[in-house]
Amino acid sequence: MLRKSVVGGLNIIENSATLATVFGLKGGKGSFLSVRVGPDAGLREIERLTEGRMMIPIAQDNPEWFGVVYAPAGLETVEAIAAACRIDEAAAATLPEQSVYRGPCKSGWVNRRWVKLLVD
Repeated sequence: MLRKSVVGGLNIIENSATLATVFGLKGGKGSFLSVRVGPDAGLREIERLTEGRMMIPIAQDNPEWFGVVYAPAGLETVEAIAAACRIDEAAAATLPEQSVYRGPCKSGWVNRRWVKLLVD
């Protein structure tokens, strides 16, 4: 589905989208996964995602971080998220080789430790 996209200024070329979820948090009130502006725990936090939140990792080459695009809560399939976030193959085909993902969904970087890939 996803052919090219960019998160945090990093150009990414992918052959297909993968669905992932926030997984393995400690639990309890205040348990969340930080979404950051770049692949480093010291960078600014954009948002906090809770257990079970679905996302599409579009930057997967960093050993500790995923660059992700995530839709509003409630979308549960890769097709639904890709359509809502306009990161399907047709949209990707119209992008220049160097482009930045600008929405309509949110994007950022999350620590791989708390992400479970659901579809390869």
